[in-house]
Amino acid sequence: MRTREGFVNAANRPGEGTTSHLYLPPLQETPAHGAGGRGRHVLFLDDDEELVFAMMRTLPRHGYRVSGYTDPSAALDAVRAAPQVYDVFVSDYRMPQLSGLDVARELSRIRPDLPVIIISGYIDEELQRKALELGVRLLLNKQHDLDEFLAAIDRVSRPRPATD
Repeated sequence: MRTREGFVNAANRPGEGTTSHLYLPPLQETPAHGAGGRGRHVLFLDDDEELVFAMMRTLPRHGYRVSGYTDPSAALDAVRAAPQVYDVFVSDYRMPQLSGLDVARELSRIRPDLPVIIISGYIDEELQRKALELGVRLLLNKQHDLDEFLAAIDRVSRPRPATD
């Protein structure tokens, strides 16, 4: 799948999960689309190190701050340590240790108002029902493009107030 700023290659194998490769152009000196993220702080969790690294390079170019994690326990510890720092929590659904829903359940105890987006290669009615029960704000198909991803973050979170 082509985006305006790169290329996403995703493969889904039943019973094995989804592998995604995100190819991005070189980092530019000025943000490609201005400061659309308006300083929102995104915590991005995925067990794919390459994807986390790509998001940590890409999101700041669009005006977001980002903290990336491959370990769900470490991501939850970060929220416990500073719950008000984050504006949105984005998590992969299928991970080896805890699922995205497990993470959402724990986040609802730590900070119930923190918007959660779960990304999955397969979204069925059961996942939708469980996500709704846990207060997940949005389920996003893993086959999304960058513009759709940024729009999802904007849809579920508020911009940070400007600071002088």
